[in-house]
Amino acid sequence: MTLFHRIALGLIALVAIIGVVGLFAVSHFDLVGQKKRIEEIVFEKTGRQLQINGPLNTRLIPWVGFSISDITLGNASEFADAEFATVRSSELEVAVLPLLTGRIEIDKITMDGLSLKLQRDADGKTNWDDLMATTAVVETESDDNVMREIEAGAPIIAALSVGDVHIANSDVTYSDSRDESYLALNDVNIDTGTVLLSEPFAFDAQFNLISSAASGLTSVVGAKGEIAIDLVNNIYVLQELKLSTVNSGVALPLDPLPLSINGELIADLNAQSVDIAVVDGLVSGVPISGEFQATGLQDDLRLTGVLTSGDFDATPLLDQFETVSKDQFPVELLSSAQVSARFEHMQDVLRIRDFEASAGDLEMNGDFQIANPSGSGVFSGWLQTNPFDPVPWARAFGITPKESTVMRLAQVSADVRQSGQLLSFNQIDIQLDESNITGSIEVSDINADILPVTYALAVDTINLDNYLHSGLSALAEGEHQELPVDALRQLNLNGEITFGDITLGGLNAQNAVVPLLADNGKIEIAKATADLHAGSFFSTASLDLQADEPLLSVTGNMNGLNADALLQQALDKESPLTGVANLSIDLLSRGRYWSQLFEQANGAVSLRVTEGQLKGIDIPARLQDPDFQNSTNLNTDAPMPVTDFSEFSLAAELSNGLLKSDDLVFSSADFQVTGEGGANIGTRSTDFLLHLTVASEPQDDSLQDLADAEFAIPVSGSYPVTDLPEYLWNAFRSGLSSEVISRYRSGSESDQEEVRDRITSEKEALRLRLEQEQQNAAEVIRDKKQQGEISPEEELRQIELEREKNALKEELQNNLKNNLNGLLGDN
Repeated sequence: MTLFHRIALGLIALVAIIGVVGLFAVSHFDLVGQKKRIEEIVFEKTGRQLQINGPLNTRLIPWVGFSISDITLGNASEFADAEFATVRSSELEVAVLPLLTGRIEIDKITMDGLSLKLQRDADGKTNWDDLMATTAVVETESDDNVMREIEAGAPIIAALSVGDVHIANSDVTYSDSRDESYLALNDVNIDTGTVLLSEPFAFDAQFNLISSAASGLTSVVGAKGEIAIDLVNNIYVLQELKLSTVNSGVALPLDPLPLSINGELIADLNAQSVDIAVVDGLVSGVPISGEFQATGLQDDLRLTGVLTSGDFDATPLLDQFETVSKDQFPVELLSSAQVSARFEHMQDVLRIRDFEASAGDLEMNGDFQIANPSGSGVFSGWLQTNPFDPVPWARAFGITPKESTVMRLAQVSADVRQSGQLLSFNQIDIQLDESNITGSIEVSDINADILPVTYALAVDTINLDNYLHSGLSALAEGEHQELPVDALRQLNLNGEITFGDITLGGLNAQNAVVPLLADNGKIEIAKATADLHAGSFFSTASLDLQADEPLLSVTGNMNGLNADALLQQALDKESPLTGVANLSIDLLSRGRYWSQLFEQANGAVSLRVTEGQLKGIDIPARLQDPDFQNSTNLNTDAPMPVTDFSEFSLAAELSNGLLKSDDLVFSSADFQVTGEGGANIGTRSTDFLLHLTVASEPQDDSLQDLADAEFAIPVSGSYPVTDLPEYLWNAFRSGLSSEVISRYRSGSESDQEEVRDRITSEKEALRLRLEQEQQNAAEVIRDKKQQGEISPEEELRQIELEREKNALKEELQNNLKNNLNGLLGDN
């Protein structure tokens, strides 16, 4: 406010000097001969050099007037620049009738092409201070009608009285050496009505403003109203003020930001205060009103006030912020919004108190401050919401909760700080249903096309299955869906989330740590860990999205798990297996769809379960009696038959979605099962041949007659992805029963030899089937690739994938047996 006041005083002082020159010229009609005298008078009274380089012209009809062109007024002596102001042309008109009575009244002053340079040095002194306190030669209304000086120390403008003032095509600049700031008003055009300092007079102004504040601010400004000046009390009033601006700048929340206000301004310079009343206005279409007061204009500026919006529809702002399209956003959420806040600005700090905003049932409040708002600006404060229903807001961003019983209540609070391009949220506290989320999030460049986000979040407890379509059933439903590749490529994340207790895919874990890095089209999870059912979980994973077909790599280890609790929770029913489990997975695949990731999967799996029980079947009893009952339902109330075992292990190789193994072992004191075969995870089919051999000296005396007996048990068919363990359990039980029935306890040597021959024959047939299955899988993938156009870059990626697959396969072949032996130990 002080700056604009001083710019106005500088303009009026310059107008007054032109008026003084005009009065002298009209009083001495020998204009050409008096140019030098005019320059001398200005120098005597202001200490400034005035140069009139153009001609002085006069006219008598219909007005007495003169025109001057190419005028230069020198700068204050303490400032380096030679020029304070230049004027391309200026005209002054004097009323004729007052001349007949001996009085001179200025009717009009016009200036075109004004260039005014206002400066403040490092000590705070300005180059217009002397003009505001100099004496001036003006005509008074005394009877002797001679030129007199205004009392020393009074401003030049005290004696100014003209009919109209017109300033056109002009520029005003202001620079401050204290903070290297600048302000420029370009294309300035100002028109006033009759200027009588004792009465209000109208004004109309247009200009373009360029400021160094807030990393560069430009505005197109239009203002009109009435000015009332009380020089005795030093009070200035802008009445019926109508101001409109269109503002642009990187620091603005919207670019462009239109603003229009109607109101009143009262400046009491003796009290060093300004009162502003905004009766009504619009900020980017938002209705506003408020009151402001500025005090300490000279030495200790302080601005206070309150700003309130009317009820408005915030939906159109979505497109301007470029966050979510209003066509996709439920408009009812933002159709009725309100904002209000109190302001306090002092010592170059703007404080925003009692901030309140509401939209629908969502209410926010907070306190903020902006340090150095006229410069780079540092924004900080806190924000908190009321408890609200998050479901409508989640749906607006494409998130639909799986269960109707979740996402019923949320509340958010955080500390916010923004400095330059850095935006951070600290002390985050989010309450979502029964979960509490805390931590921090930081955006290092808010102007980046892809926001770089670092974060550290902690979740006390959460069941993600309630919020996401996750788990085996959802995987089966969505396996033909395309990965959100474009959205994933837009991620730039670096941080980790910790979970005190988490449930995902039916599995519950504690103390989980998930570090996630996403950048340049690649997503990595490095060293994710968790405590899982008395054991531990460790995994690394990456998803490379740079090529047309994303590349997925997963490595995971589960050690010391309680198999009974794990399977019971994952299957949501009684577990078919108990024991201590160790699982290792290495996976490499490529595809844009989940189904492609299954079909093109390569890698290895190793599993070992020790000291457990197979529930729902008593294998020794079944070997003796294929019709043994009470083994058809794991959830029956009858006593459950079980089979004790010391070890169940499996080592398998995964190639093009086909899981192959010739190393399956199931050992107990009475028998051993070995096997080989495969499972196609793309088509969800199995083809295994199990070989059961009764021990030479079984501990179960009832099996003595079956010592060394051998049984071939085929397990083949299609399985549901939602319940693979139960399928395998039923298939094994059924196969065992069939085998026992077909060769019930014969025990003769010839029969045993026949079984061995049949097993050998079936193994060879199984091998051929698996080779054909693998060949078919490879041909399916090859045909799909040949149907599409593959770029040279993609061909290189395919070669690299094959290299990675071969390297992985070689490593697995060399190390898989050793790793499994390490799991088996010495027993």
